[in-house]
Amino acid sequence: GRSKVEPNKMEAGGLDAAVMAVAVGPKPATEAGYAEAARIAQQELQAVTDLLGDPAHPMVLATSPQQLLAAHANHQKALILGFQNALILGRDVSRLTFYFRQGVRVFALTHMGHNAFADSSRPLFDAALGRHESEARHGGLSKLGRQAIQRINALGGIVDISQLSKAAALEVMALSISPVIASHSNVQALTRVSRNLSDEEIDQIGRTGGVIHVAPFAGYL
Repeated sequence: GRSKVEPNKMEAGGLDAAVMAVAVGPKPATEAGYAEAARIAQQELQAVTDLLGDPAHPMVLATSPQQLLAAHANHQKALILGFQNALILGRDVSRLTFYFRQGVRVFALTHMGHNAFADSSRPLFDAALGRHESEARHGGLSKLGRQAIQRINALGGIVDISQLSKAAALEVMALSISPVIASHSNVQALTRVSRNLSDEEIDQIGRTGGVIHVAPFAGYL
């Protein structure tokens, strides 16, 4: 598809590296929903493994800055693994270690809809009830969410605050011992979209040494 990463496009565009996210959309907060999310995540991990194993397009999985710089120096394309939506974890913080060992280095706790770990900037619409879920379930991070940030820090991963609610994003930055990133967030003062960043969040990212990657998507610009 036009929005998908593939080696030929990276070569044509001069793109040295790309983050590919193990990500799932909304699912029921049930054992069946958690199992489905984990199954999709495993399929996505396998797809990356298959891509890296394609001899026609040699690429490397970069799990450290040194590996990323070495790939660039050797004129190799690199992939960085991300993770989005702690629904994949169910309620098990220790599963973060599994994904880190699989090569994931960038971790975002939410996508659309709140989960057991954190509030999302985009509450889900419940068609049966004809309304959105509440603006907040936890008032930011839950206890599991705070444990997850500590685990990501301990593993040496990067915390991604994109798609978190404002309260959750600010709480992450207060808790994390490492700078955070916002991998695909724009400026709320320019475009009033809930997943864009408030001035307070932007200022705090700067104060804590973090990085914002602006999403080149017209609806959010």
